[in-house]
Amino acid sequence: MSIKKKMAKGAFWLFLEKGAQQISSFVVFAVIARIIGPSEYGLVALCTMVMMLMNNVTLGLVDAIISMRIRDEERLSSLFFMISGLGFALSLLSFFLAQPFALLFEYERLAPLLQAFSPLPFLFSLAAVPTALITATMDFRIFTIRTFFAALAGGIAGIWAVLNGFGAFSLALQQITAQGAILIVLWFTSSWRPRLIFKTKAMADMLRLGLAQTGTLFVSFLDTQSPRFILGLFLGPLAVGYYAFVARVCGAIQDGIIQPVLTVIYPALAELDDDHAQKKVIVKQTFFVAGLIMIPVVGGMILTADVFIPFLFGKQWEDSALAMQIFALTSFTFAINTILRSILRACRQTAAYLRAQTMVVTIGVLGSFAAVAYGFEAVVIWKTIVTFLALISYSLLVRKRARLSLKEGYKTLASPLFSGLVMMIGLWLFTQSPLVPSAAFFNLVIMVVLGAFIYGGVLVLSERKRLKSLLKKIRQRV
Repeated sequence: MSIKKKMAKGAFWLFLEKGAQQISSFVVFAVIARIIGPSEYGLVALCTMVMMLMNNVTLGLVDAIISMRIRDEERLSSLFFMISGLGFALSLLSFFLAQPFALLFEYERLAPLLQAFSPLPFLFSLAAVPTALITATMDFRIFTIRTFFAALAGGIAGIWAVLNGFGAFSLALQQITAQGAILIVLWFTSSWRPRLIFKTKAMADMLRLGLAQTGTLFVSFLDTQSPRFILGLFLGPLAVGYYAFVARVCGAIQDGIIQPVLTVIYPALAELDDDHAQKKVIVKQTFFVAGLIMIPVVGGMILTADVFIPFLFGKQWEDSALAMQIFALTSFTFAINTILRSILRACRQTAAYLRAQTMVVTIGVLGSFAAVAYGFEAVVIWKTIVTFLALISYSLLVRKRARLSLKEGYKTLASPLFSGLVMMIGLWLFTQSPLVPSAAFFNLVIMVVLGAFIYGGVLVLSERKRLKSLLKKIRQRV
């Protein structure tokens, strides 16, 4: 099977997986967010911040399985047992550090809540190696199956808990149940099983590369989570709740819509190795698809935030509308930055990426400490600015280290940007007209349909040949 066909099939299964995951988890999130409110959700966000820090350790260490195409039992089994032991230790650490963590923020309820989340690092570590093996082969059908059961089990557990008065603990139960379901499905469907082998020498090269990737994940953690930490220290759980809510909604959009396309590019580029011409074609096409999808989504979120937030989540979340409109811009930069990071990872330039990322994130963290004095929205504005600074930095790095010109890729974004701008003008004119219905549901439906019609119409007129070619290729490869 050709690499492009593998990418198309992988993206198809990931669309099913991410779509099912985000629809189900988003419904559960909306129900729980309505009941627990911003302050309680802020406490949950601080706990998930710790969980992400723990999980990044195991996630980075298995990266070599993909980039080095490791398949021998000695190295795979040794890595599995090392990561599982590390995951268990991290779960214990998060449990016993819960009280000092709560004292740092002066929120007593944080300690028992963090202890409720503490099994997650160990559960995640048990799935790390099989997940990396599946990603390397791009057989994402298994991910779709596991996500269905995880979303169903986690959703039932979370909604049952919140309706029975468990409050913020409902989200801990939801995540633990979902991860447990993922493990069951993964081990039943995966053909690989660890053997009783543990040799440290076999892991030397893997760990060297994995530690570099772990470093980038830690820096990414600081990038995404430092605003929550800073807001929690200076403005309290309410501000953390608003920020986490905005990031959660935007993250759902990213994961459900664009992440399937972005996930397949890294193993595809790694498999191509030195085929520079083919890499260039794939990068150009991925740029176009990313812009085609994300630009109208971002524009739509900006213009409908003050409608869909109170309608879906309740009026207690209305004050986050402005932050949502600002933060939506990061969804576009997220897509392009992910492509750039995948290029550098596939070219084994993770260390160079880490240095550039560290510089950008340091600027972001220091700026957030200054911005928090001006309030919650100021932190969101600064965070959005930093993502565009990262875009410039990583683009220059790709050209220098991966020797790939991104000019053609960026040129493909012109038509989606123009079409998105026309769509936003059309939607804004609609909101200023007497045709706007009083019912939020009908208002939202009309805006979505109208926006899709305007964007699609303008895009077809300007990119008819490219779209026709893209659809033809998709039909051939799926």
